[in-house]
Amino acid sequence: MAYYLRIYREAAGLTQLELAGKLHVGDSHLGNLERGRRRITITQAKEADKIFNLPGWFENLHYHAQRQHRDWLEQYAALEVEASEIRSWQPLWLPGLLQTEAYARATMEGSHVDDVEGKIATRLKRQAILEREDPPHIWFLIDEKTIAQGVGGPEVMAEQIEHLLALTEQPSITLQLIPSRAGVHPGLDGGFNVLTTDEGDVGFVEAPLGGRLIQDDQDVRRLARRWDHIRSLALPVTETRAKLLEILEGLYEG
Repeated sequence: MAYYLRIYREAAGLTQLELAGKLHVGDSHLGNLERGRRRITITQAKEADKIFNLPGWFENLHYHAQRQHRDWLEQYAALEVEASEIRSWQPLWLPGLLQTEAYARATMEGSHVDDVEGKIATRLKRQAILEREDPPHIWFLIDEKTIAQGVGGPEVMAEQIEHLLALTEQPSITLQLIPSRAGVHPGLDGGFNVLTTDEGDVGFVEAPLGGRLIQDDQDVRRLARRWDHIRSLALPVTETRAKLLEILEGLYEG
């Protein structure tokens, strides 16, 4: 789609700045669309069809792009580096940004993924954003059962919880547990993230084969509202730390 956007823009004699104005985006955003770094939204696709007098052309391309998403995790990782804020919800596993090497290995070996060592290296490399001088503010919401399920055994989980406690001392990281007593809530449908970048918010929905980027403004707002709903059920930060310490002490005693 990026290729066609540039081709039709040039054929119409429009500059990037001119087309950006017609699509109601910044020129840098349009440049990212044409380079494939950002995906065109359904609203922008329909507008492009009007601009270039191509009824349904970009809308149809958008539909098929939505179905072919194997590269979306890679695109998400690139956006993660640019984000100023990340809101994350995980009901099953700890987020990759928080995982120790041992925990990551246990999750991947248990899921029988290919190239475990390569994927671990990629996951740990992503964590470099936590050590930057200007790290994004990241707010993690995690299901309490995720901590209690004992991935990799007591030693792995003890190391992982100690790591979580250390990370939460960083001012850029907020972690809250959703208690088991929360019952049924919108987050049970699966994990997702909402990223805030200079060019707006982007969502990422978890899925077994890699997930899906959400860039349509209305859908991203829905995700953000869902995240706020889940957050309203969370333990306060101090109670979250106390719960982590309680679980950690149980692991040592066991």
